[in-house]
Amino acid sequence: MIITAQYDAFAPQPENVTKDVQERADRVENAVNYTLAGMVEAEDVDQAIQSEIIRSGMTSMSYSEDAFEIHQKYRNYLSEARDVVSAAEGNLTNQTTINKIDKELAQMNEAKKNLY
Repeated sequence: MIITAQYDAFAPQPENVTKDVQERADRVENAVNYTLAGMVEAEDVDQAIQSEIIRSGMTSMSYSEDAFEIHQKYRNYLSEARDVVSAAEGNLTNQTTINKIDKELAQMNEAKKNLY
């Protein structure tokens, strides 16, 4: 994962940073939903999100100020997504875990709204 993140960090920058971040956020949301549905392992998604946080941090260093701020918001969204995935590692039939996932999911969705 980290090798991919390092390679991607030095790849050509997208012409439209906002659109790129929106597409990436949608893919992260799909991965979180697949985790909650039990279709993928939470640990794998957590590692992928961590890699994306690193990639975003590295690429945002060379962006304009506006694009840098977009990536800051995106990394906040990614952190919220990691919180959801971390909560999903617990017993998904336990009401306390379900409540925690609901809370974290609401925070993730709010962070995604702030991207746009």
